[in-house]
Amino acid sequence: MKQLLLRYPVTGYLLITFAYTYSIWFLPVLIDLPADLAYTTNILGGAGPLLAALILTALRSGVRLQIGSMKLFVFFFLFAAFVLLMRLYFSEQLNNTVTVPGLQQIGWASVPVLAAVFFIVGFNASQATNIRMQENYIRSFLFSRAAAKWYLLAFGIIPFIYLSSYILGVVFSLPLSDYIFKGSPLIIFSFFTTLLMTGGNEEFGWRGFMQKELQKKYNPLIVAFIISFFWSLWHLPLHYNGIYSTGGYQDLLPRFVWLFPITIGFTWLYNRSSYSMLAVCILHAVLNNSINRLGYSATLTWVIFGLVILFCIVEGKMWKRRDYHTAAYGAENV
Repeated sequence: MKQLLLRYPVTGYLLITFAYTYSIWFLPVLIDLPADLAYTTNILGGAGPLLAALILTALRSGVRLQIGSMKLFVFFFLFAAFVLLMRLYFSEQLNNTVTVPGLQQIGWASVPVLAAVFFIVGFNASQATNIRMQENYIRSFLFSRAAAKWYLLAFGIIPFIYLSSYILGVVFSLPLSDYIFKGSPLIIFSFFTTLLMTGGNEEFGWRGFMQKELQKKYNPLIVAFIISFFWSLWHLPLHYNGIYSTGGYQDLLPRFVWLFPITIGFTWLYNRSSYSMLAVCILHAVLNNSINRLGYSATLTWVIFGLVILFCIVEGKMWKRRDYHTAAYGAENV
């Protein structure tokens, strides 16, 4: 089995990711779980891409998986616990598209599930300094001043698209959202929760591992298409278990369309930032937390977004194969 996983790393990654996530995300469909336990298992299941990538990277490196840097482990464990607890405490003020229980609704059965989530976050981060880990993409999750411009771009591009569409919508008298900004400074807790546990953490698998492997054979455009297909399909249980909807695969179908251009943007950023995990994690967190919070003109949002994606394709020459170096990854290379 180990040799098969190493021989076909992308297939192995997909098998582990889907088996782990689906077995957890379909639980609320098979078993009537309380709302708090359904939510916490949703967070746990979302760690599938991260865990699959970490397992396969460790197998390839021939290292035993254990806590690397204890300082990083403790910091990220405690920080993840803090931001999620604050996210749950302020659930009414911060909720947007996904139903999130309040902290007072979290029962004892959910506590070990959340502890497992915090452990995964800390354990993964602790590998950032593991010099024995080959192709250790986790290194680039640590802050690097050399990559600061890419962090800023990741923070700013989605708000730019939304708000510029709103401003132009005012100028041209187009239909607009009934708000410019809907939220509060407390959104910072939602942002960091997404960054570490409910979205950004997926990037360790889809970008950090799968994109890296596929680009050894294919150009970035083909890679983006392949990833967008499986990334979309991976969300299927969320359209059965009530996190997104209960409409099943029919509700999933539009995701295959709009996630492809989004994946092009993520693919471009990961490549142009010299494979910075933190940059794409930030972009994912900003994207998830901008929906229904920033004002926009629907028509112009798609126009501006399309122009941005076209820029990414042309500027990055994404139709060409990259000389993808595999010797080292990390903040020191960005």
